[in-house]
Order: sequence, then C-alpha cells, then structure tokens
Amino acid sequence: MLSDEGHRKNELLRRRSWPTMPSLTPSLVLGLPKGVTRNTAVDAITHSVEAYASAWRNPYSDAMAEKAFELIVNSILRVLKDRQTLLPGGERAHRCLHGRLCLFELTDRPRPRPGPRPGSHFRVPHGMSVGLYLPSVVRFNSQAVPERYRRLNSLVPDGIRKGTLDLSLQALFSEMGSR
Repeated sequence: MLSDEGHRKNELLRRRSWPTMPSLTPSLVLGLPKGVTRNTAVDAITHSVEAYASAWRNPYSDAMAEKAFELIVNSILRVLKDRQTLLPGGERAHRCLHGRLCLFELTDRPRPRPGPRPGSHFRVPHGMSVGLYLPSVVRFNSQAVPERYRRLNSLVPDGIRKGTLDLSLQALFSEMGSR
C-alpha cells in the first residue's frame, strides 16, 4: 500500500498471506502495455539474480533462479516485439513460476528493509527502480560471487552478452527500452 504522506510503501507481511501455489495462465498477460511487461521482466530478472547470489541460497533455489533468469533473458525481447503471441510451451507461466518459487524459497521470514524505497518515493514502477540499481549491485558484488555471475552471464543471448554480467544487464535493459 502506498502512503501519500511519507512517500512510503507499507507492507502487510504475514506468512499466512502468501499464496501456497500460484495460478498462472499465460494468456492473461497477452497485450499488457509494454511498460508493464518490461518492468515486470526487469523485476523478475532482479529477483533471480538476487536469489542466485544470495548467502541464503540452496540447491533448490539455485536451480529455480538460474532457470528463471535463462527463460526471461532469452525471451523478453521477443515478448516486447510481439506481445500478442504466446511463447512455445507456456514459457511466460514458467518464468513467473520459477521466479516466484526461488524467491519464496529464500524468504520464509520477513526481512528488515533498509531505509526508504526510491521507487515509492519518486513514484517510479518497482521494476524500473530495481533495474536502475541492478548492474551497479552486480558490479559491487562481483568479487564475492564471481563464478555465479559468470554462469548467469553465459546464459545471456550472444547478441547481448558482454564480458561481465553487469555490462550484459545494461545492454539487455537498454535493448528492452528501445522496443
């Protein structure tokens, strides 16, 4: 919930309020505005990178995060080009499912949030806000988990992939913004 007074996003975080299983129908996302599609994809990419590099990771969350990242980065440009066509095999539903499962696996308890959130303060969509920070966060953390970032970078499509994950993400987000 957004509070106008303090430009804050207030959360109702209770374990019982989380869904036990998402119900995903790929056709529900057909024709969404480009900005919504783009920001949702960037948010899901961010969550998959966060889960894959997390100190709380485990083999299950690793597999889910890696697969979510791979599916999203290899299909988002096609989705932005033609949002009326479902991808083969219901990839959209799989992307959402994998992204949410890897995130739920890591967040079994509320985490403290440091400071105000720039997205709610400046009224910028969450996906856009986290996408602005992600390449810098990856660059900052690259010394801590270099092999993990190299693995994710190897999943970025050849025409977009650069020498490091942070540069590849910048190139991908730039390409996404031009579609």
